[in-house]
Amino acid sequence: DLSGFYFGANVGANSTSDKNSYDDHDLIPISGNGNAHNSRTSVGGFAGYNYVVQRVVLGAEIVVDHFFKRPESAVFNTHFMQKMWGAKTDYGFLLRAGLRFNACTFAYLGAGLKRQEYNYNIIDVENGTVTNVVASVSKKKLVPQIELDIEGMFNKNIGWRTAYSYLLRK
Repeated sequence: DLSGFYFGANVGANSTSDKNSYDDHDLIPISGNGNAHNSRTSVGGFAGYNYVVQRVVLGAEIVVDHFFKRPESAVFNTHFMQKMWGAKTDYGFLLRAGLRFNACTFAYLGAGLKRQEYNYNIIDVENGTVTNVVASVSKKKLVPQIELDIEGMFNKNIGWRTAYSYLLRK
């Protein structure tokens, strides 16, 4: 029976694509659009609790991910640039429900929240040269997350997991 508490470590890769726009005339008269793609590696840990009834597995999990590279993107127009970068560590909580295919293989669907932090610099740019940092803003928010996992057990105490997570960010 795999009901009970568990913990583990993970390594992985993360790929993000962002389409950004900025239009905040209260902070500074700037508006613009930009795109960015970031790839980075991560390490992390998780701890949770599973409850198994026949083939159905229900659980809750806390996750910490540490990234070796900060995600970055920029939005700009001819006079100003907004540079954004994210935190190196994210935290999350996930509720999971799944099915057991056999004695040691499971598939899960999870939903939860992930804490993310973003920092913005609004930079005055003249002819491609930074002339002044006009404002700096830091934002922390909880972002909805959906995750699909496939897990298996090598033996009673050691398992493996592959997961796909999608963050519903604006």
